[in-house]
Amino acid sequence: MEHIPDRGQFRQQSETDFVIPLKQVGLITRAVLEGVYARYSPRRIIVVTSRREIRILMKLAPTWSVNRLEYVAEEDFFLPNFNLTMSDILSEYDMSRGPQQREPGWWIQQLIKLGAGTQIPCLSNVYAGNLFY
Repeated sequence: MEHIPDRGQFRQQSETDFVIPLKQVGLITRAVLEGVYARYSPRRIIVVTSRREIRILMKLAPTWSVNRLEYVAEEDFFLPNFNLTMSDILSEYDMSRGPQQREPGWWIQQLIKLGAGTQIPCLSNVYAGNLFY
């Protein structure tokens, strides 16, 4: 049986921002964004990705069934408050540890989700950080 949100749950969902770190536009990008929009009706869906992927999304997304999309360039994500570029962060990654550690993209995704509350202006008090890198 499908769960139907009550008024309080629906109000909370519609006041919630979704933060989606995105490595690159792929086969399921449209389905994920449309699904989040249709199921949760969030206030905003904020996609944090490279400038290159933002350009691609800005061409594709207008034909999709999703509204309230906003984009943040990951290259500049940590400039406000921390004055760090993505290059600065990646330069601290220790490549000598080899396969025993996760790839840098996974760490970047975690930092974006953890930093969203301070780095994205006017983010809702409750926000969802999706795993979609």
